[in-house]
Amino acid sequence: MPSCNIQVLGGQRSAQIGFSQMERNHTGVFSQMELVKDAPKDYQMPLVRMLACNTAKCARADMLKSAKGLGARLREEMYERY
Repeated sequence: MPSCNIQVLGGQRSAQIGFSQMERNHTGVFSQMELVKDAPKDYQMPLVRMLACNTAKCARADMLKSAKGLGARLREEMYERY
């Protein structure tokens, strides 16, 4: 599954097309995490994208049964970056 689809998992669609929306589009369960909520507004969407991308990478590595410790390494890199 592509990371762009993982990013919106658990999100709700807006039924009022054409009206003003107060909530962000393209957000799902990742936007509800404390890590994202505590980040400044300017960094929240890039952080959600990074989480979705790292989730896709870990799922692929898990499927291939390779790269032991990839998840922990990606988490540490992400914490260093943000």
